[in-house]
Amino acid sequence: MGKYINIKIPNKDCKGIYLFTNANISCITNSKEATRLLTNPFKLQLRAKVGNKTGKKTFEFNKKKTTFLYALEEVVNQRKTIKDTLIKEGTLRPKKIVTVESKKIETFLELADRYIETKSVSARPSTIKNYKTALFSHCKPLHDLAIKDIAIENVQDIINKQMKINAPATVSLLGITLKTFAKKVGLNLDGLELPEFDNKVEYTLSLEDTKRIINAMREYSKLPINGEAVYQYPEVRNIFAFLLTGRRIGEVLGLKYSDINFETNVFKIPSSRAKGKKDLIYNLDHYLLEAINRQASATRVTNMTLNRRIFSYTKETPRIHFQSLLKALGIQKLRLHDIRHMLGSTLVQNGVPIADISVMLGHSSIAITEERYANKTKEQATRATNALNALMTDKQNDENHP
Repeated sequence: MGKYINIKIPNKDCKGIYLFTNANISCITNSKEATRLLTNPFKLQLRAKVGNKTGKKTFEFNKKKTTFLYALEEVVNQRKTIKDTLIKEGTLRPKKIVTVESKKIETFLELADRYIETKSVSARPSTIKNYKTALFSHCKPLHDLAIKDIAIENVQDIINKQMKINAPATVSLLGITLKTFAKKVGLNLDGLELPEFDNKVEYTLSLEDTKRIINAMREYSKLPINGEAVYQYPEVRNIFAFLLTGRRIGEVLGLKYSDINFETNVFKIPSSRAKGKKDLIYNLDHYLLEAINRQASATRVTNMTLNRRIFSYTKETPRIHFQSLLKALGIQKLRLHDIRHMLGSTLVQNGVPIADISVMLGHSSIAITEERYANKTKEQATRATNALNALMTDKQNDENHP
């Protein structure tokens, strides 16, 4: 069984070009070798990438009429056209031209499959996972129905069923996902009723409790043995170190050594893994550098430039340990995500500028931070009014005493 082998001939433009052959080799490094491997007909494949869009196109040539080098040049000349097509169309697959008479009536499941395939080009893995759960798991009763035969009542039944087993916020997200998909496939769900819920974050623990939580996370699983500090769960402690920077658990667990710049002491959350779909860059303080070095040492990583994940755990492990930590402290149950709320609320209450907190938490705008954490009260309005009055009084004094 043959396969496509990468062509890497010096002084030839071969980037992204592959030859189909039965030979058991890893790459082709000269034109004579390539000519020897040609079948009749022979195939060259060009693979191109523009941003997050990738595509490939296969070209077939007659060995008796076309030399390998001429075929290679022909493929190279097609590279710009292929890239332009990727930019414009997002794919190299030819568009299907379907007449009204022969148009196939597609089912919900068929359209969902195609929708997921399209979304996979640009959406984050977590987003795709949410869409798959919504369309493939929750909407099974709709799978065999044609879109034109689906009534809003069918979808409302799914929402109502989920309301009995899931939280309102979860069901509301399901409804929003279904509405987005429905709009793309011509299904009107404007009248779909979704549960209402209060999404405002209220962190009510005292500053003293907050300090206890942070200190416990920094020293998690510490055991004094023979006068030395030994940590029973070092990887969890290292994960906690990054969570205390305000990072989301998915961002922390997705970190790779290649995301760390040890020369400038910064780490990057790439746009592909960031909620706001833009690169986030943060400083590495001494505490975080120690966590990375501890983790590398524990997993015997010596090359700290590898495109390899720093942490091996899934989300469930740090969640379980965080609940154990809270229980030991006698503090009410919090989610891992509430660490972000703890940091945001505590910093706001202690006078840290909203703009600084917004950047720390990776919010797409200051307005989001203000909406979630700023405590807007009449006292704030009074302070603003008093400040304005004081400003005007100073101005009048200046005018009266030139």
